[in-house]
Amino acid sequence: RGAARNATQSLQNYIYFGYKGLKEYNRFDKGDAYNEMLSESMKEHGVFFTNLEELAMPAEFLPSTKMVDGQFVEVAPTRAVNFTHYLERVAKFSGKPMQWVENNINRSLTFKIAFSKMYNELTQRKDILQKNLEQTRLKEGVKIEDAVNTEITKRSSRFAANMVKELHYEYSPFAKPKVLRTAPGSILGQFSTYSINFFEYNR
Repeated sequence: RGAARNATQSLQNYIYFGYKGLKEYNRFDKGDAYNEMLSESMKEHGVFFTNLEELAMPAEFLPSTKMVDGQFVEVAPTRAVNFTHYLERVAKFSGKPMQWVENNINRSLTFKIAFSKMYNELTQRKDILQKNLEQTRLKEGVKIEDAVNTEITKRSSRFAANMVKELHYEYSPFAKPKVLRTAPGSILGQFSTYSINFFEYNR
């Protein structure tokens, strides 16, 4: 239910870019080279949600130790520890649909629409970028055409990343109020970050 409700956040793409913006995105010519460039840009800006714990050894497989007479002694996990591990596995499993929605519907779609919009606009005005780049000293051996294409990709990527934060908000710890960074606050206010960001966005 939470994942399905979260997917409705993509409606903000229609609100922000409008029907014309979505239509232009669907009509935009996307070849293999463009899709590869787009994927690399998304990875560069950390658009995809990844559970870092999946890359490490599960907690239940790690030895549990305690200090006895100045030495570490391995102890068997208690019922409380086993129950905690069980809840963690349930939370990870239930979070998979939410992660899929964020990676394939919400953030990735917004990034693609915004990237295509800026990329298309800058491609049509290459003359301006070329003029600006010609006034600066390019690295030896770098062609002006390659420099222009790199600049277009960089600007489009930066614009798309900013649009993802604008429409889908920032959930990093530094973006939260101080009261929500404490241990009790992170638990009691774990569902308030979206509400705060949504209020600020509308304001």
